Amino acid sequence: MKSLKRAIYAISIIAAVTFAFQNCSGVKFNTLTQHEATPPPGSGVPNGTFPPGLGSNPNSGSNSNPGQSYPGNGSGTVTIPPSVPLTASQLADLSILVLNPTYPSSLNTSGRAKINATGSVIVNSISDTAVNLSGNAVVQASELNVTGNVVTSGGGSVIGPVATGVNPTLDPFANVPAPSASNMTSYSTGRVSGYANVTLQPGAYPSGINVSGDSTVTLNPGTYFIDNGVSVSGGSTLVGKNVLLYIDSGSVNFSGGSNVTLSPALCGPTASGLTIFQSRTNSIPASLSGNANGAISGVLYFPDAEVNFSGGAGIPQPFSLISDTLNLSGGSFLVGTGLACYSND
Repeated sequence: MKSLKRAIYAISIIAAVTFAFQNCSGVKFNTLTQHEATPPPGSGVPNGTFPPGLGSNPNSGSNSNPGQSYPGNGSGTVTIPPSVPLTASQLADLSILVLNPTYPSSLNTSGRAKINATGSVIVNSISDTAVNLSGNAVVQASELNVTGNVVTSGGGSVIGPVATGVNPTLDPFANVPAPSASNMTSYSTGRVSGYANVTLQPGAYPSGINVSGDSTVTLNPGTYFIDNGVSVSGGSTLVGKNVLLYIDSGSVNFSGGSNVTLSPALCGPTASGLTIFQSRTNSIPASLSGNANGAISGVLYFPDAEVNFSGGAGIPQPFSLISDTLNLSGGSFLVGTGLACYSND
């Protein structure tokens, strides 16, 4: 499924547009005029139809990027509507942004899963099943903005205003530079188990950070450049204040009753509010499962990866999430909030 999604995504890449957060005022969500085209295979859009409102772009100029066209599954083409940046106020109100421009069910909730967002939830997919809510799942937000459409079944519901056929949103962190390990101290002490209590220092962890067996790991403030991912399981605890976890390879896996408490570095000249940042070329899915819980604040940033919550896992602490796709099932839950720290100025 992921390989299909990446293939669809690869032919619809939206060109990066450089912009400054403080100069984005005046750009609003805009409904697009009706357009009929042949959608791409796997887009979830029937032949000859398009989600209501998609088509030509009323937003042209330096604050939007032009739509991207590619062959459909017939004689026509599909045009991805032009993306626009968020204004400073919209960015401050952002809880969840799902970036994939074409994938069906790019936000998928089922089995009594719940999103309770005090800010906005934005889904960029053009699919007519871009948001799929089933099995008494609930999405509550200050607003739900979807480029495609919302589908509900089996008691799935949305609490709050819903807008479909809106412009997709540019990734607000696309220009935040990724950390480099070139000047970092390298550590081989990231694998901790057997009721240990360990403090780790910021730096490079080529073998990853793996906490298991009821162990406790405390991360001192700073940046952690991690290969082979971060795993917390078996009732273990990971705590880090004023940290950035950069996942260069591997991904994030919190499971088995683990407890994770993380907060980002404060806003400032070099801070973006990011707490977890998975590489833009790393598409390995992130997972929280099996009653794993976390008091994680700041921004969780997975621009090329799906994020999965299942089995009662959740994050009760308000935070913001940006991911390629998002899946919640089996009583999992998120409590999203608007961004309190969003600019790297």
